[in-house]
Amino acid sequence: MKRSIRYFDHFIYVCLLVFVFTVPLSIAVSEGIFVLALIGWGVKIAVEKKFHWQRTPLDVPIILFVVAAFLNSFWGVNVKTSLIGFRTYGLILIIYLILNNVRESGRAKILVWSLISGALVLSICTVSDRFWRLASGENPVLAGSMSEAGQLLIVIGITSGLLLYQKGRKARIFLIAALLIMILAEILNFKRGSWAALIFVFTVQGWIRCKKIIPVIIVAAALLFLFQPVRERLFELKNEFSPLRGGRLAMWETVPAILREHPMGIGIDNTGSVMYKYNSSIESGHSHIHNTPLQILVEMGPVGLIAFTWWMAVFLKISYTTFRNIKNENVYEKSLMLGIFSAFIGFLINGMVEFNFGDSEVVMIVYILMGMTLLIRAGSMQRTETVPLEFIQTK
Repeated sequence: MKRSIRYFDHFIYVCLLVFVFTVPLSIAVSEGIFVLALIGWGVKIAVEKKFHWQRTPLDVPIILFVVAAFLNSFWGVNVKTSLIGFRTYGLILIIYLILNNVRESGRAKILVWSLISGALVLSICTVSDRFWRLASGENPVLAGSMSEAGQLLIVIGITSGLLLYQKGRKARIFLIAALLIMILAEILNFKRGSWAALIFVFTVQGWIRCKKIIPVIIVAAALLFLFQPVRERLFELKNEFSPLRGGRLAMWETVPAILREHPMGIGIDNTGSVMYKYNSSIESGHSHIHNTPLQILVEMGPVGLIAFTWWMAVFLKISYTTFRNIKNENVYEKSLMLGIFSAFIGFLINGMVEFNFGDSEVVMIVYILMGMTLLIRAGSMQRTETVPLEFIQTK
């Protein structure tokens, strides 16, 4: 039996490794591998006849959120659409798949490097595509991807966090090269919300670790303004937030009217078929309100928003306290937690102008970070609770 358990442990870990690498590259492949890992976990539990489940501070808010989302599906405007959309919340199991199946710190570290490598491959492809478009006279702005920008925002935060503590020469060279390429790809995606959020990420890291980099961030942001496509995208903000142009402000203004008629929410994935009834001037083709808290409020009502806010607040606290509790000697975990904490802030900030929580490509990375954080937190607590041998002997 032990041999079988080891086999399934290896199978699950290999699936996780491939899953993490492919998340930035292909949602179809990554979700397929995720399902394989879940099946492996289920078979392992059946063979071992034991169900290992580590309790975490995230459990209650997550359960409340999932229950609210499920029940809301039945009083929304379209039950079938809501139930189909509800299936995406099965991705939350990513958190527990990592927490309950990755026990060795070395394996956890490889998962992080695999995520960075996958994002680097994506960035290289994006940079090549954008330069080809520029050389061909095409508009590179039109090729920008909101999902990719959201993914890179998070992975860049992790990479820069690792770099701020990294002392190994080879690792620093790789991280610097990867960071520069990913930042360039982020710029060439031309998503203004991600740009603003990334500046916050770097500022948080600079304030905590090295305040000298804050002036560098300011100068770099100013120089970026010299790039004409960037300048044009920023000037377009006046149209985006004009209630007469049908942009984000026009979408947000429909929220009070929708809630008056649907105080418990309209159900998951029904926004695109509802908000145009309240404002026909909204730009066509939108399926969400471009704001995560407002989107959840409209879809799931006040209960859903409370559960979501509780969940995000608890994780924000966990990620920061875990970072603070790790000793400076533990360089890798310290740097990773700085990256996760700051990247999560960036994710929340970007959610003020995008519904990034509804983007599977982005939220899968967030769930990976949550699982890694809980894993590091559990290991840190075990080390803290262990009584040193010298203390026992003196007693």
